[in-house]
Amino acid sequence: MKTYIALAILITTLSSFSQSLTFTTETSTSSENEMINKVLQQSNSKLITYTKGEHYLSVMVMPGYTMTQLQKHDTLYIASSKEKDCARISRAETLQDSLDQGLNISDVIVQKLDLTSKILGYTCKKAIIQYKTNQKGAMSTSEEMSVWYTEEIQSWDSKQSAIQYMGHNPLEAAMRSLGGAVLKTESYSKSTGISTRVYVTGISTSEIPEEVFQLGPKQCKKFLNLKEYKALVKKRNQQAAAQGQMMRSMNMNGGW
Repeated sequence: MKTYIALAILITTLSSFSQSLTFTTETSTSSENEMINKVLQQSNSKLITYTKGEHYLSVMVMPGYTMTQLQKHDTLYIASSKEKDCARISRAETLQDSLDQGLNISDVIVQKLDLTSKILGYTCKKAIIQYKTNQKGAMSTSEEMSVWYTEEIQSWDSKQSAIQYMGHNPLEAAMRSLGGAVLKTESYSKSTGISTRVYVTGISTSEIPEEVFQLGPKQCKKFLNLKEYKALVKKRNQQAAAQGQMMRSMNMNGGW
């Protein structure tokens, strides 16, 4: 779950620029436990995001499947190569509900440090963000994330970002307060013993053709509304939570 938090938040700082921008982002996870590490290496992902005015497209490639999110005007589309049905969520639906799945983030503290580093030619500053997460039915955990951000790429308009469909997120707000685009995050979970690294590996300012912002005609057999899609995501999260519990047990017991 934590991997997806970091990736989702980083995506929001890279979305909705008026100019054409393409970002390539990679995510890697690792563990000191050799058996867990072998499992984690199979879940590393690559993300390509395309932004142009009010249009936003992200394509996440993971072993075995691809996840696509497309926002055009007032509608968000979500498609997975594993599933025949897609989500089609209007902004009007989110006035009464959101895609939030019950993960509460609180007690967010941002500490800006006097450290700089070059990433892809951009001067980046470092910040430490501390926060607590609480999933329904689980204990609250304290987390810490190192963030490298650049003020040379200005931040985004939240009204044009897919984050508006997710409900209020204090961690996302903390990221926005940095005043630039986040190009790398690093974190470590004490409960699972897993390190997560999310980093931008490429940035392009080439013009993006309008036809890029389309879902393929064969991608969606049926469109799900917000309520139907949340039920599908809940099932996915339950499976992920079961896997996370297994990881924690393995970490505590030293493996199989």
